[in-house]
Order: sequence, then structure tokens, then C-alpha cells
Amino acid sequence: MTVYWLVTFVSYIFAKAYDKLHEHRLRGYRSDGLELAALVACALVLICVTGFRYQVGADYPAYQNYFYQVLFGAGEGRFEYGYYLLNLACTWVTDNPRVMFVASAALFYTLVIVAVKRMSPDVSLSVFLLMGCGFFFYFTNGTRQMLAAAFVLLALTTLGKKHNLYFVALVLLGSLFHLSAIVCLLVLVLYRVPVNGKTILVIALLCLLFTRFLPAVAETVAVAFGYGDYLDSDAFTARTGLVQIAINLCILVFGLVMYLRSDGKDGCLRVCVLMQLVAFVLSLMTGQIVLIQRIQQLFAFPQVVMIPKALACIETRQMRWLVRLAVILVYVIYMYITVGLWNSNYVLPYRWSL
Repeated sequence: MTVYWLVTFVSYIFAKAYDKLHEHRLRGYRSDGLELAALVACALVLICVTGFRYQVGADYPAYQNYFYQVLFGAGEGRFEYGYYLLNLACTWVTDNPRVMFVASAALFYTLVIVAVKRMSPDVSLSVFLLMGCGFFFYFTNGTRQMLAAAFVLLALTTLGKKHNLYFVALVLLGSLFHLSAIVCLLVLVLYRVPVNGKTILVIALLCLLFTRFLPAVAETVAVAFGYGDYLDSDAFTARTGLVQIAINLCILVFGLVMYLRSDGKDGCLRVCVLMQLVAFVLSLMTGQIVLIQRIQQLFAFPQVVMIPKALACIETRQMRWLVRLAVILVYVIYMYITVGLWNSNYVLPYRWSL
């Protein structure tokens, strides 16, 4: 765990430096270059640890083998075209698959950092939540899916602009890395939905009713798109732990309460709360519907922005600081248990490819 604690601390420090520099700029100081340098340094720390890993993550062998398939002209195969093109571009440079892992990490963290910079009122907390919420570790197992999630996160920054054409374009780009991103076009509907007791109840009921016929549809789709092997794998049978369900529920309640306490003008927070509602309902169905956890992560990823936005709704600075500290402590414990003790996503022991 030493490597992961270090990357958590160092990336947080660089992100915190950005926050401080940004505060100074708002007061009239010129710090644009230093802000950019701090964000680049933060991203590089995350890129280096995930990009230069070796045999870390359950999907590492599969992605390495796929690179060799592309290198030797086997074509697109079972993976989406965007990920194929990324591998193909890497093969033009080298026959070393480790370059592909670095390129994937660079694309992922560039998209995420840009999205966080645009939306989060507390960039350092958002960067910490990448680690604490586990998305940093999910990336080592589901690189394609998390690349799609990064495009969706960036797409949220464009909601309401140019008749949402930018949003649709970015979601479609994400689907070129993992087809499941298409479901996030649902956000265009959520964007028009007000947050109140009635709408939350209706969305939850619709999600639950939808799952009555979703298992059969999901299995058919999985087979049609080459994911039939998931039907007999742990990805289908494993159920979400009660701790994860409880955390998703707490995030939902916290975000909802803070949004209702605010003036209700933050459209991004409203959409994130509704996405978290969908993510929570879907987390209850993990293990019952094939690949549902992949969909759930797409809707849960905006937590890294939603939690800081919800914290910003707390009026007093002292209370905001205390709640922020409590959030960090909870996720430090969560990361220690899930990764340090349970070796979630098979990221221990960490090994460098350098």
C-alpha cells in the first residue's frame, strides 16, 4: 500500500497547490502558469503510477494480449473501435505494450483533470476522491470502461451548451471505448428533471420496474456484443457488499440534503444527485444483472465532483472544514480496508514496469 498512500498524498498536495493559486488569482494575482503547472504535476503523478504498472490489475494480461493482437494485425477483435485505434497508434510507435498502458492513463487523467477543474469547487478533494472512492483502482481493471466514464464526466461540463450537441458528441466518443456509455444519454432527460421528493420516488420506481425485464435483455445484449463469457464469470455472480451500498446511500442523502438546502441554482449538482440516485439503485442489483456494475460505475463516477459541490453548500467555514475532514477520514479507512486488506481490483503487490 505504500505506493498508493504516496500517490494519494503527492497528487493531493499538487491539487491543493492549484486550489491555493486559484484563490490568489481570484484576488487579482497573476498565477495562470503556476496553476497549470500544479495540475500537470498532479496528473503526471497519477499517470506514472497507473501507466508504469506491471501485472497490476486483473485485466492487465487481457489488455497486454490485445495489444499484441493489434500489433500482429489481428484487427479490432471484441473491443470497441476507439480502444482499438488507441492501441493501433501505440503500435506505430513501439512494439512494447507498456506504452499503451501509459497512453491510456494519460488520456484518462487528462480528461478527468480537465472536467474536475471546470466543475469542482475543491479540486484537491476531487483528486483525493479519485483514490478514496476507488476509481483509481477501478481503472486498473476496467481501463476501457473508465475511459468511457471520463468522457461522460467531461460531457457533464457541456450540458446546456449548443443544444447539448457537445454532450452527445462526448458521450458517443466515450462509447467508442466502452459501448455501455451510451446509457448516459439518459442524463439529457435527468438534466430537465427537478429534484424533489416526487421526482426522486418516480426515478427510483422506474429503475426498479425496469429491472423486472432487464436481466433477459442484458444477457441477450451481452452475448450479441461478445460479452457472453461474463455470464459465467465473477463479474456476473459477485454481489455488491453492504458497505459499498451504505456508502452510496450516504453519498446520495448527503448530496440531496445539501442541494435542497442551497438555492437550487446549481444545475450540475442537481444532475449529479440524480445520477447518484441511479447509481445507488443499480448497486442494489449487482450480481443479479450481467454487467450492471459497469453501468453503475458510469453513473457513480461524478461523485468526485458532487461531494465537493455538496460541501460547498455548507454555509459556515468551520463546519465545512469539519465535514470535509470527516469525508477524508472515512475514505482513508475505506481505501485501507478494500485495497489494503481485501486487495480489491488485485492491485497488490504493486510492481513497476520501469
